[in-house]
Amino acid sequence: MVIKKEYTKEERIKREINRIKRVLKDADVDENKVKALEGVIQRTGFLRIACEDFEKDLLENGFTEPFQQSPNVPPFDKKRVIAELYGTSIKDYKSLCKQIADAFEHKVNVNLINDGFDDFVNGN
Repeated sequence: MVIKKEYTKEERIKREINRIKRVLKDADVDENKVKALEGVIQRTGFLRIACEDFEKDLLENGFTEPFQQSPNVPPFDKKRVIAELYGTSIKDYKSLCKQIADAFEHKVNVNLINDGFDDFVNGN
């Protein structure tokens, strides 16, 4: 039987930050660009872990909870605060992921693209 280690929140965030950096390194993203993205990478790592924790709570406890303003009014289902936090956090996470992904878009080596221009200039 394999026992899976439980990581603290801080350890999980650090592991996610390192994972993102490995992905960027494996994609040959310029080291200076990775350094420039450091804050974005850290926020992205934090938000991914926060969203995972929110998801776990939402799966266990649901998106709504009964709420009653007074004893004379029947209770109704109200959206839980954590559901709102999750919605905001997941949007922010997706936005940060896009910023990181944009670092990949500039990785096209124009010397590898043969559009025929060099042949035209050289008279071929």
